[in-house]
Amino acid sequence: MSVIRISYRDLIQQSPNAISCARKAFCDRDSYGALEIYDIPDWKILRKQVMELGKRLALDQTEQGVEAREECRSDVRVGPGWKGTPGRETHSLQSGFYANIKNEGDISSSSSTSISDDNDKGDDQDQVWGANRWPHLNEEQGDGEFRKSVISATSLMHAAALSTLDLAQKAAAEIIQERYAVGSGEEESARKANSLPPLRQMAEQSNFLPARLVYYDAAFARDNTGTSAIAKSDENGKYWLPWHLDFNLATVFAPAMWIPVETEVDESNAIEQIFDNGTNAHDNPEQSSGLLLRNPEGNIIPAAIGDDCMLIQLGAHAQLASGGILRSGPHAVRKQDAPYSNNFGRLSFGLFVYGPWKARMKPSSELLKIIGDESILKDDFGSLMEKAYTGETVLEGYKKFEEYMNGK
Repeated sequence: MSVIRISYRDLIQQSPNAISCARKAFCDRDSYGALEIYDIPDWKILRKQVMELGKRLALDQTEQGVEAREECRSDVRVGPGWKGTPGRETHSLQSGFYANIKNEGDISSSSSTSISDDNDKGDDQDQVWGANRWPHLNEEQGDGEFRKSVISATSLMHAAALSTLDLAQKAAAEIIQERYAVGSGEEESARKANSLPPLRQMAEQSNFLPARLVYYDAAFARDNTGTSAIAKSDENGKYWLPWHLDFNLATVFAPAMWIPVETEVDESNAIEQIFDNGTNAHDNPEQSSGLLLRNPEGNIIPAAIGDDCMLIQLGAHAQLASGGILRSGPHAVRKQDAPYSNNFGRLSFGLFVYGPWKARMKPSSELLKIIGDESILKDDFGSLMEKAYTGETVLEGYKKFEEYMNGK
């Protein structure tokens, strides 16, 4: 099974076809927990602007490039600003830039409806990051070129993610009506529908919406350690990022850019164009390497996101909050095989959609009355999901992740 695809128009209109596709993408046994969105207005241009500026931020060795990285350098590995040394980076997260887009005030996070289950209610008050740190990349165009590009791209990514959460909610509502017979009549039907978590509202209430631009060094690699239950067929594969689940509501992936190690930042013929038009694995690394997805049947496929598309994958929080009706899925970032494995670095850009800090990583008591808890941890991907099923708040879980990564 390949990744399910729908048009941006279908997504925004929440058409019957879109809901049907969401059921296949997020609820079926062989799903990857992911949906690819295509024909997105202005996306190809916005994404290209971010990637070109991101390439400059990561790789420009001129005095201006070095100064740009230094002025936005973060004090910690996971936090606002730039951290890392491309070409010599050894940290598992590699070199990257983070910004909390909710701090910019350009994306609406207002919601008049609070979360109506066991979770604590209300908009977030806690802040885990300070102010964003933005670099100056082009003096001729003035301050804020990179910031404006990132905000424009992530605004579109966020809108697509919210609509996808709406779609997932409708798919889950259909499933719960069909699968669980706890009564009849309109009142019982409404009870079942209301037991599901309000995914979009949860995302809107959060004050944390981190965007990440990451550069994976051509020379960096790690084994697929600790994940043999997921990828036994690829024991010899080398990874930039091993198999894992994101613990948020959803992650939005942009198409990646592969960069030859000898490429200068002002080279006009972007290598991604060669890959986009390629016909075999060597011409296009994303057809066999890069972002990989895995489903409960054990099938592993390359995401191979089209250059005018986004991929949106549900995180563990969405699966746990829905009692397992919706499915998350693991992903990894794999290097090319020899002899090409050390020829290219990889630049990627993503947006991480979180629920409110006080929300708990579990279903509501009302939902458990209807479905029981037997389905929550099905297809556990080698205990990856079980690690998320702690009942902790989102904030508690995030702080553990951040403390671990910043302490390495």
